Amino acid sequence: MKILITGGTGYLGKHVINRLLAIENIEIFLLVREDDCHYDDNRISTYKISENVLDELFNKQIDCVLHLATSYGRNNESNEYVLNTNLMFPLSIIEKAIEYKVKCFFNMDTAIHKLINSYTVSKTNFRDWGNYFAKQGLIRFVNIKSEHFYGPFDNKVKFIANMLDQLKNNVPNIQTTLGEQERAFIYIDDIVDAIYSIINHEINNDSKEYIEYEVGPDNNIKIKDALLIMKQLTNSNSNIEFGAIPYRVNEEMQSQCDNSKLKSIGWEQKVLTFEDGIKMILEEENRNENLN
Repeated sequence: MKILITGGTGYLGKHVINRLLAIENIEIFLLVREDDCHYDDNRISTYKISENVLDELFNKQIDCVLHLATSYGRNNESNEYVLNTNLMFPLSIIEKAIEYKVKCFFNMDTAIHKLINSYTVSKTNFRDWGNYFAKQGLIRFVNIKSEHFYGPFDNKVKFIANMLDQLKNNVPNIQTTLGEQERAFIYIDDIVDAIYSIINHEINNDSKEYIEYEVGPDNNIKIKDALLIMKQLTNSNSNIEFGAIPYRVNEEMQSQCDNSKLKSIGWEQKVLTFEDGIKMILEEENRNENLN
């Protein structure tokens, strides 16, 4: 199988690539912004984004595309930058995939409300384009609608990693909302297994249609309870100021994840509680700190 992956240098991408290498006879082609990305495996080839690189890549008879690249807009990126990353860039790839008759496009999507911020708006826009192309009978579009994933050594702009960092460093006052929102946090190993299961199940289906999998755990947890668990497990002296920040416009108070379709293809959640996931993060990060 020849698979083109975007976002392969990101946190999720690196984990997914390591998992996909378990597949026999796989070739992975990474499309990256910078050319300083190197993997010590001869089954992985890296290509820097340029004007003509897509034709070069798709001429290699790519079987499917896994689109993981994204911009969350958390580092003061402009709306234009977020739109280009989350909509225009993958749009150019899927159009080229259709031109070269690639049978399947796997899209990493978000379960967050579409009108929360520029990230969710642009992700929803691309999902709609994928649905449109599939309905036209042009490609099989598999949408992977993910809840918030977390794990060790994640980017500290993300919620769980950011909160853990502040708590571990005993930041005196941490401001947050009231924390009554219920969220479906999924551990990194579980989401990687989900993506692997979806690809294995869908890759040999030649029908051109829109398919969606919701990826998340069996149980939600309130933000407030999650923060209190993290505070306890880090033995933090930080004061969490619940209610200091108002809820966002269109804030969803309860995640709605139906993972039954994912379970029907053999996926099982292994990290069963949020507390277990945080313990695993702290153990691995502490182990790494001790080695250094």
